[in-house]
This record gives sequence, structure tokens and C-alpha cells, in this order.
Amino acid sequence: MNKGVTLIELIVVIVVLGVIGTVWMAVLNEGVKAYVMSIDEGEAQDSASFALKRMVREIREADNASIPAEEKATPREFSFTNPYNTGLTDPPNVVTFRLTGTTLERSGDSGATWQILAENVTNTDIFTYYKKIPGSAAVAFDPATLPDTYADIQWILVKVRVSEGDRSVYRREQVFVLRDPE
Repeated sequence: MNKGVTLIELIVVIVVLGVIGTVWMAVLNEGVKAYVMSIDEGEAQDSASFALKRMVREIREADNASIPAEEKATPREFSFTNPYNTGLTDPPNVVTFRLTGTTLERSGDSGATWQILAENVTNTDIFTYYKKIPGSAAVAFDPATLPDTYADIQWILVKVRVSEGDRSVYRREQVFVLRDPE
């Protein structure tokens, strides 16, 4: 009667358990990677959607607001006078959206304070401005010759690409700039 285990049997059991453990860890690791990627993508989607909805809503609400003539339209910045506080402060507050590095920011008090709308923004041009040419389709302004005022802008394409981890999300929406006819 043999009551013990031989050294060979012990080594075989350790090798088999090692192989099973390695396979199990590989499967578990892939599941964790997929979970982390879905979390990263969800965070990027939330961040991009929040920033885009906020900018588009405020630009649409400013349809008849005056756009400060001293401001310059750029692919990274857009400013307009807040239509809801005109007459409440002197001068009226200017709302500005700007991309600083990889951070998309908003100021509603003429640049005194800034609120972060999204971080890890990877596109360098947030705003593309379009003008209507009579008898043809709308044409994008050449970035080198953007207008000094917004009088010629008919609509704006707002684009946001946000990256989180290995995931990247792109959102875009066009906003028509409606003005009272002059």
C-alpha cells in the first residue's frame, strides 16, 4: 500500500494546473481589456456629446445676438454676445468657446472664468465656417482668410473628437447662424 504521491505525479499536477491557470488568465485578461475599452469609449462619448450639445445649443440660441466685431473667427475659437443678458451688464457678456491644447473650454463672462467642457480633444479645428455664395452651394472659408466679423457666416460646422485610453469618438453637427436681414 502506497499512501504518498511520487515526485513525478506532483510535477505533472503542477504543470497541468499551470497550463489551466495560464489559459484562464488569458481569457480573463481579454475580458478585462474589453471592459476597460467599453468604459473608455463611454466616457469619450459622454464628453464629446456634452461639449457638442452645449456649444450647438448656445450658438443656436444666439441666432439674433450681436457678434463682437473685434473678435476674429478661428477654427479653435468662437465668440458671441450672450443674448440673455444684453442690457444686464455693461458691456454685455461675451460667450466664448475655445480649444486650448487638448481642453475645450467655455466662458460666459467675457473670459473672466473658464469652464472645461471636454478634455483629451484631439482635433485641432473645432469650427468650420461656411458662407453662402449666390447661385451656388455654401463654401467653407479658407482658414487663412477667415472673416474678421461674422456677418458673412451662414452656418458653422462644429466638430469634436475626444480620446479616452485607446478609444476615440468623433461628433459633429452644423449650426445655422440666423440673423435679422439687414
